[in-house]
Amino acid sequence: MKQFNKMLTKFTPLILFIVGCTPPAANLKPASTANVVAHLEEAAVSQVKGVQVIVQTDQWPGPQPIQNEVTPVRVVIDNKSETALRLRYNDFALIADDGTRYAALPLYRIVGSIPEPVIDTGYTAITEPHFVYHAFTVAPFYANIYPAMTAYRGTFAYDPFYYDTYNAYWINIPLPTQEMFKRALPEGVLDVGGRIEGYLYFERVSDDQSRVTFRADLSSAQSNRFFGEVRIPFNVQ
Repeated sequence: MKQFNKMLTKFTPLILFIVGCTPPAANLKPASTANVVAHLEEAAVSQVKGVQVIVQTDQWPGPQPIQNEVTPVRVVIDNKSETALRLRYNDFALIADDGTRYAALPLYRIVGSIPEPVIDTGYTAITEPHFVYHAFTVAPFYANIYPAMTAYRGTFAYDPFYYDTYNAYWINIPLPTQEMFKRALPEGVLDVGGRIEGYLYFERVSDDQSRVTFRADLSSAQSNRFFGEVRIPFNVQ
């Protein structure tokens, strides 16, 4: 017993160090300047050029606690503008007051050429997605992942550097889970009058931050023309 106690004493600092390496998850709450949504907890809304975006935090419904590795955010987008809206992960970010950018993470690895990208093999098709959509078509390279959904037939450019950079995020953590895949808001095109609600998974926000701003760049699917920017502030607790 004495020998065990000596060993425990010897390794206790190491154990505490390892545990201490994982800081507590940051909780995002709508800032006082945000337009809160009365019937939703921890939700705020903004509308720019006819595009309404609701952002809801701290509401992950999945069975696994993922908040220590990523920052999950529920997003509802209504397109009441005059143009179809392109939705790409690099159009979304959480921006801290010190300028740190927390990116929206792509869940899938894309291979192939830039003109004809495809999702890598080995992923399970999502036949029953756990997100809600209307008048939405998935990006062409997501067609095999969402076989029950219509794929966009026009040109849909993707940024290979963005995918290659942020796919590395998943290498050393046991994510994404199947529930994350099912609830993820996919890239694609939201037609005029369309609506989609699903989850974006951002790089884990540090609890050292005091505030972050959800930012969504709005671009036309047909022309790729940028026409607006949604900003919603959140306090970090």
